Amino acid sequence: MPLAYVSTLLTGWFLRDVVLTWEEYKGLMGNLLAPEGPSAGKTRLSQWLAENHEHVGGHYASEVARHYAKGYPAARQ
Repeated sequence: MPLAYVSTLLTGWFLRDVVLTWEEYKGLMGNLLAPEGPSAGKTRLSQWLAENHEHVGGHYASEVARHYAKGYPAARQ
């Protein structure tokens, strides 16, 4: 198992969450997120981050809690 994926497992263990699934890891390593052709977006990520930095990283949103915890707001939807 690749070290990069093992590190996400360890991080997930500390956070009590699933950071990255094996399927997601394989997709990333298979370059499935890199589209061919020109960019479809008009805003660069670096530009968006510069404009929205005060909203990024303010709190951690647990993937597990969001989908499975009864008391978590998004799980009630």
